[in-house]
Amino acid sequence: MLQTASSTPKAREATVQAGKGPVGPGVVGSACVSASARMVAHFAGTLGQGSLRRDFLSAIARIQPIQVDFHPDEDAVALIYTPASEREEHAFRHVMVVDALPEGWSYSPDERAVVSERVADALMILREVDADLHECIRATVGSFLMAKLRGFDGGSISSLVGAIWLGLSAERPPLDYAEIILHEYVHQCLFLDDMVNGIFLDGEARMAEADGLVTTAILKIKRGYDKGFHSAYVAATLADFYARLGMTSQVCDLLAPAQTTVSELKPNQSRFLSEHGCRRLDELDRWIEDHAPR
Repeated sequence: MLQTASSTPKAREATVQAGKGPVGPGVVGSACVSASARMVAHFAGTLGQGSLRRDFLSAIARIQPIQVDFHPDEDAVALIYTPASEREEHAFRHVMVVDALPEGWSYSPDERAVVSERVADALMILREVDADLHECIRATVGSFLMAKLRGFDGGSISSLVGAIWLGLSAERPPLDYAEIILHEYVHQCLFLDDMVNGIFLDGEARMAEADGLVTTAILKIKRGYDKGFHSAYVAATLADFYARLGMTSQVCDLLAPAQTTVSELKPNQSRFLSEHGCRRLDELDRWIEDHAPR
């Protein structure tokens, strides 16, 4: 599971610097995401039923064993505050990696009103930064699973593509919500790319053995090869996001650790990555080099 540790709330103000092209490396871009989503829909026999959102989310609901209501007919990502069935509760617990929903997991009615506004504002920030990015989030993420868990802001898991768990408090500013949504969306993009093209040669357990451990760019601790790979892509994308907001200190704080992670991923790439995965790592390496502050 790829989770995001909680961060200290910050009072942030930023001005979007538009007109700089797609945010992040190519795997996060609309061309790659749309092509992969269409491939999944073609495989599942749902391509051409309607919008890309409907085609893709209908496909995921058909082929994925862990499911929630992805709301494919709605224009916007749905916020699920209460599981509507045992199946949805299982999905909540699965992405949160808990045996039972913890005490205090549910948002109060007052919190729900505030949090819903925060999510809407966050998506607007992402739309202002990159309209295509916003559209891809809308097309490939059907639901936000809203549940609080001490120590975590949210998470994603590869066996539940199309749904992102969010657990931020109502006190956090919209920019924090935008960051976690983008963070988890990058994981979704990599899950999708791995599903269609294959990135890794081994499973999670093998990549967590001693020769697969690398320093992750987000948590800055040693974790499995796949976790490090994902973290470097997340850090690079968030760095570009903050660059668009003119927040240069965050850019440096994210890109330097991403460079460290990539340097640790490189020596064992032939052991853990497919040819496609190696191309993705090279793409990321070049992207970071091109965008590193001079």
